[in-house]
Amino acid sequence: MKHNRHVRPFADWLAEQRNGHAAVEVSEALNSLIEAVAEFGKSGSLTLAIKVAPTSKGDVVSVLVTDTITVKAPEGERPQSVFFVDGDANLTRQNPMSPQLPLREVPRTDDEQLREAR
Repeated sequence: MKHNRHVRPFADWLAEQRNGHAAVEVSEALNSLIEAVAEFGKSGSLTLAIKVAPTSKGDVVSVLVTDTITVKAPEGERPQSVFFVDGDANLTRQNPMSPQLPLREVPRTDDEQLREAR
């Protein structure tokens, strides 16, 4: 490494990478990650990987720079549902081993008054 040289600030380069789109994308990704961490109370990560390659073999005057932004945001627990398995291996909410009651709606006559339960 050379000493006493000017090192360009990383933020300056990032503002120019992909015409500024990399800076916008990584800012939005960070914001999204922070929202997820706040919502779920779990940790997450954001990785900015930068690949630098010569434009042609032996050329050190110009390089190709590629960025990759990866977010591993926390997620909440997904709700579960309970189902029963019927005789044909189908999922059903009704327990096939329990008898079904013959419930039906009873029509109300107009002269009946509704009462409020207390």
